[in-house]
Amino acid sequence: MKIDPNPDLRPRYFTPESHIWWHQGIAPQRDLWQSRVYRAEDTLISEIEQRTFANITEVAKYVRDVMEKPWFQRRFPLFERCIVQYQTGSTISRGGPRVLTDDTISNVLTREVKTGFIAMTSRGMGQIGDMGGELVVLHEFTHAVLPVLHLHDRRFARTYLEIVGCIMGRVVRGMLMDEFRRGGMLYSPYKKIKFSEEHMVKLAAARPNPRKNKRRRK
Repeated sequence: MKIDPNPDLRPRYFTPESHIWWHQGIAPQRDLWQSRVYRAEDTLISEIEQRTFANITEVAKYVRDVMEKPWFQRRFPLFERCIVQYQTGSTISRGGPRVLTDDTISNVLTREVKTGFIAMTSRGMGQIGDMGGELVVLHEFTHAVLPVLHLHDRRFARTYLEIVGCIMGRVVRGMLMDEFRRGGMLYSPYKKIKFSEEHMVKLAAARPNPRKNKRRRK
């Protein structure tokens, strides 16, 4: 995978600083939105067909393929590595950051993730029951690319929707968004973010364009 030699020099126009996503700029003390995210996923999984994984090696290859997509590299220019491991003695899969960027400002709210991890169980991979598979892997991978203080907040939900849309398609993304809305799950900042024209151009360039690579018919 091609890594930007100077990732810290890339402008961070994709992700507003962490405090923007919280009420009055204060990180929540409890994971208030977790149950709403899980409820939306449980409904969605019963309505879609998704890939399951026979072992942790398949999960690792899947995550590597996600990270090698040009969209992902443009969207998360500072993220370099995801450690994929098998979670023993538990039915709960996990994910989160391991190494943050070394910012000159010693404030965790301004630091993004360089290395993350996901730990998958047999159930999470879809080997046991019918509630695991691709969607669970992407859920934990979303945790891996975000600072730990976000848990299942608005920024998690927004990033999760982006990743699901890029990997599983717009239809699944739309269905997940509908479930979020029905369950009262929020996925936007409290304050409206005003982007400059330059930022809008860069954001548009980072979005996947399925028509771009199609050959024109003669």
